[in-house]
Amino acid sequence: MVEFERRLQVLQDTGEIPDRREEQIVRLKAENNRLEERLDQSEQRNDELSEFRTQAPARLAAQHEEICPAP
Repeated sequence: MVEFERRLQVLQDTGEIPDRREEQIVRLKAENNRLEERLDQSEQRNDELSEFRTQAPARLAAQHEEICPAP
């Protein structure tokens, strides 16, 4: 068993056998970055839609005044 562990350590040190934990950490960090980017994009889109919702009634009222001016 000691020989196996020594050989495994040598292979890991040379990078031939990746450490599964390190591999998982790298994968999870990359996934976390992608999710944070998606969250930022969603928040930006929500802000844009909220602003549009706030401005829409005023725009509609202005268009209505153009089409049907008050007598």
